[in-house]
Parts: sequence; C-alpha cells; structure tokens
Amino acid sequence: MEKVEALRVVLDPSTPPTVSYTPLPVLPEHTQVGTRIVHQELGVDRFRSLAGAGTDTPLGLLVQQLRSNAVRMDEVQARLVVLAKSIQSDLQRIADGRDVDRPDTNGVLGSTAMSIDLLIARRFELHKSLTGLISTYRALAASQPPPTQTAPALAPQPQQPVKLTDAQVTALGHIAGGRVRMVEGGIRSIRRISAPGNVRISTATVDSLIDKRLVERDRSTSLFVGQDLHLTAEGRERYTALTASQRASAARTRSAKTAGSQPPNSSAVDPALVAAATPSAGKGR
Repeated sequence: MEKVEALRVVLDPSTPPTVSYTPLPVLPEHTQVGTRIVHQELGVDRFRSLAGAGTDTPLGLLVQQLRSNAVRMDEVQARLVVLAKSIQSDLQRIADGRDVDRPDTNGVLGSTAMSIDLLIARRFELHKSLTGLISTYRALAASQPPPTQTAPALAPQPQQPVKLTDAQVTALGHIAGGRVRMVEGGIRSIRRISAPGNVRISTATVDSLIDKRLVERDRSTSLFVGQDLHLTAEGRERYTALTASQRASAARTRSAKTAGSQPPNSSAVDPALVAAATPSAGKGR
C-alpha cells in the first residue's frame, strides 16, 4: 500500500486516497535543494532580491534561468524523497519480518530502483548546470557599472507600467481566458505550456510574465500533473487597462471611417446660387 500511495503522490497528488491507509506526510523543506544552493551561494533569501531580477537585461534573463533551473532541481528532489521513503518502508517491513506471507515475484523494489537512478542522474545534470549559471551570474554582476547617485526627486513620480512585447500581451489574454497550464514531462523534465485550441505559448514568455508579477502558477499540484496559470492582481489590472485601450482605439478607428464615408453636408448653400436668386437693387425699384 505504501508503494501505491507513493505512486499516487508522484503522478497526481491532488487526487484523494482511494484505499484505507495513512497518507505520506507533507514533504519537508529540504527538498528545495536547488533553491537553497542559489540562496546560499549568492547571499539572498529570494530570487527577486538578485540584481537585475524582473528586467529584460542580460542579467535579468540570467536570473530567470537560475530560478527555472533551481525549481526543476527542487521538483526532482521531491520525487526522489517520495520514492526513497517508499523503499524505506518496504525494507523496514522486510527487516521486521512482516512480509513472510507475501510472495514477491516482481522483485522487492520493482521499477522503483530504476526510477531513482534516472532521477539521480537528472538531479546531477541540473546541479552541474546550476553551478555553472551561478558562476556566470557572479561574473556578469561584477562587470556591471555601479549605480549613479542621483538627487532625490522633489515629488514622487508615477510609476510607469513595465513594457510588454506582443507575445507577452497575447499570452496575457489567453491566460486571462483560463485553462492555460504549465506541464513538465519526460525523463529530461521538459516544460511546456498547454492552452485551449492548441495555442502556442513559449515557456520563456510565461517565465517573463511571472518575473513581472503579472502571472502566477497554482502550486497546489506538481508540474508533472500540470499547474494552472492565473493573473495576479497586478496582472488583472494591467489586462483591464490593455483591453480598455484596445476598445478605445477600435472606437476611434470606426469613428474615422464613418466620418470619411458620409456625403457632403446638404444644408450648406452655394453662395453663387444665392447671388443668382437675389434680385438686384435697381430691378426692385
């Protein structure tokens, strides 16, 4: 039963248990090995504290790669913890002699051992890539010029909204419509975006919207199952402003077309016609 629960948690942790047994406990924080490595090596407590985070600069794009790589490593570690706990309970049952009446024709560990080997290999690849990205970030951050000292502003200036590319605006509209998910699958844990109507949205575009705090993922499920994408409060405000601007632009276009298609004003009187119809002063006498 423990192996069944472990498999259920890995495949779809959102489904309720279907048999009477005690579910596995919530995974501890030590599964966030990738995130912890970045925080310790760069001396921050969150990715947003890194220099360049949330910008379209080379340093900002490198922060996106750091976070993406760290999150993937965390999720691989979480799967490893689940499988390791399953094996631990199986071996403990053997050590306690509680399996003497259970013939096991498929092996004690079954395919779990192979799954663990593949996940460990994947974790090693991610760790190697993550350490390389950290070294690159340090070198790039050190080469940035120091911030210039500016005089304090007399009055607070209104904050300009972050600029969005056409791809980001399109993705924002699809996410606002709902049923857009981020999914990760395969041995190499490749992420992709699933949207209705087979709409193609790149993961880089979604990551950029997440960095701009316009979109967030529903982390109540794993990426293996799929995480729904939603607009944040700031994202909903930005999307409302964009749609209002588009409607106003469309209304101006329709108004201009209507004005250009109307015939000349029939109420206007030709001065030459007025002069011809008016009798002269001499004739009137």
